[in-house]
Amino acid sequence: MTAEIAIFNKEALALAADSAVTVGFATGEKVFPSANKIFALLEGKPVGMMVYGNATFMGYPWETLIKVYRAKRAEAGFPTIKECAADFLNFLRTEPGIFPKAAQDQYITGLVAGYLDATRAEIDTAIRKYLKTHTKISTKEIAKIFASIVQRDTTRWSSCPEIPAVPPELAPEFDATYRQLIEKLFDQYLGKFPISPSDRERFLKVLGSIPLRYCPGFGSTVTSGVVFAGFGETELFPVVAAYELDGFVLGHLKFREDPGRSAEIAHDNDSAIIPFAQSEMVHAFMAGIEPSFNDFIFKEFRKLLAKLPDVYAKEDSAVAAALTQPAREAIAKASQAIFNDFSQRVSQVRGQHFTKPIVQVVSYLPKSDLASLAESLVSLTSLKRRVTLEVESVSGPIDVAVISKGDGFVWIKRKHYFDPSLNPRFIASLYR
Repeated sequence: MTAEIAIFNKEALALAADSAVTVGFATGEKVFPSANKIFALLEGKPVGMMVYGNATFMGYPWETLIKVYRAKRAEAGFPTIKECAADFLNFLRTEPGIFPKAAQDQYITGLVAGYLDATRAEIDTAIRKYLKTHTKISTKEIAKIFASIVQRDTTRWSSCPEIPAVPPELAPEFDATYRQLIEKLFDQYLGKFPISPSDRERFLKVLGSIPLRYCPGFGSTVTSGVVFAGFGETELFPVVAAYELDGFVLGHLKFREDPGRSAEIAHDNDSAIIPFAQSEMVHAFMAGIEPSFNDFIFKEFRKLLAKLPDVYAKEDSAVAAALTQPAREAIAKASQAIFNDFSQRVSQVRGQHFTKPIVQVVSYLPKSDLASLAESLVSLTSLKRRVTLEVESVSGPIDVAVISKGDGFVWIKRKHYFDPSLNPRFIASLYR
């Protein structure tokens, strides 16, 4: 995991990222505090790029792909950041020999196998839970457990939107190409369970839809986030364009723009603070409360409102007698109105006393303070991981860069895996 942030106003944009990369092994996970996540994308241009999520894409480190692209676009310039992003994505699609069919087949195998492995673990957990209250479990009961999973996943994936970059008419070709592979993986992971032919067929359809759709409830372990940031040649204010990339499906790059993390400065929008990956401490700083605790408070308040009629009924028989179905419906409607009013009031106070003042100040910050704020917010996330019982998935040196129209891409802090004094030629090349 990682923590990254983009903070920008009309003058400049600051990027900050930690250096942790988490690697999974059969026996557990290990965190290496040495990853590079911020890059100057175009030589001598005010354009940067950040990566988060999976540190590799289709087997290649992101750093390698970015630097190959930069070498091939040594003299390139683009009118807008989004056009630069489109060119980079097109480079991934069209560069000869980088992503052969074997690599694409491996991606599909990993994606489907990962889903099947999670499903097998879910069935095993349900069986263990059942056996806590029963001496044994029948094949019929196991088939019932799987049937409920099939029903849930069929409903979920059928409602997930298709990915614009992967045309829907690709589905028959995908089925013809990978049906045999998916069946083999299904038998490998779930073959030991008693499963009806109809449920097996329905689940095979679910597995066949995974590479073709985007489902917010399903976090693929191979998904990478890429962030393009800076100024296009015609842009006077900074722009951030964020995308999620997953892999290739029959030669089509599977990606989607992340509109919730894309933003641009304009005359009516003076500043923005956009966190990426692990962002709870940034939200706490901006809103005065961590998102998980905020959600807990609202959830418990809603539950309390729902319980109130029964609580009064236990204390007063007259109230109990009056709690007819129409009365309960009227109380539920009134409770929802109270909850909505509470939510609106909290939102107003949060905006007025926490978020708005910070955003207003950020709009006037000079470059140095933008960089300091970006570094501090990433450092705050790292500090929390270090002093709590959570895995230190945000750690290591924090890299910081500032991008402005006049000065271009400027490193404020940058780690090296070598002693810079022993490599003067390399260091000099960074500032050409």
